Amino acid sequence: MSGETTFRLGLCQMNTVADESTNIAAIQQSLGYFAADGCDMALFPEYAFCLGGRAAMRAAAREDGAWRELLGRFCREAGMAALFGGVVLRDGDKLYDRAYVMDEQGALLGCYDKMHLFPFRPEHPEAMIETEFFTPGLALPRPVLYRGWRIGLSICFDLRFPELYVAQWPCDLLVVRRLLPLTQGGRIGRCCCAHGRLKTRAGWQAWGRAASMRRRAWNSMAIRRFTTPGAYPSRKCLTTGR
Repeated sequence: MSGETTFRLGLCQMNTVADESTNIAAIQQSLGYFAADGCDMALFPEYAFCLGGRAAMRAAAREDGAWRELLGRFCREAGMAALFGGVVLRDGDKLYDRAYVMDEQGALLGCYDKMHLFPFRPEHPEAMIETEFFTPGLALPRPVLYRGWRIGLSICFDLRFPELYVAQWPCDLLVVRRLLPLTQGGRIGRCCCAHGRLKTRAGWQAWGRAASMRRRAWNSMAIRRFTTPGAYPSRKCLTTGR
């Protein structure tokens, strides 16, 4: 990208529930909010469409064509580009944690299957354990190009593996969507954006170092917050120049 360009990124934090219809209503409302606010792209966190036990997550799974149709329709109706996910993708007898990037016309810009699954084992008998529930993606994410911005992709636990971000370099914006409770390792707060380096807690430093190569990339996170059900949209205006 040459010259100086402003990119308005809508960051939506959500308290996702097992009922998909409740989450869809919040997502559509947020897309409308971001479109009215003049954002270039909306960013939704991991499991924005469903978060529950194994049965609920399986019920929310869709095949690739169904996800493209649904997400494309949401973006087309709102006139808003968006990054979704991961969402639960069904491919035969396998499930993947996939991120989709759609433009404002509903066309696919890119997708990525989460490579690094989180090995956390909750005690609840119906808990979804990522390493047993999903199949890890095999291909490194490929940056998408939108309105002159080269955007790198990742999901949650990927942040522990800087080589994933190095492989996507050079980028103008590196994105990670996360699911993280406020009680895990301290209070997280809101979505964070920083130019050059992250100013967040120590656990995010590995991703911050990779994302801040040459001090020339924006770092952006959307975090699922464990509060009341719904969505919490906010906006960040990012500016870059060469």
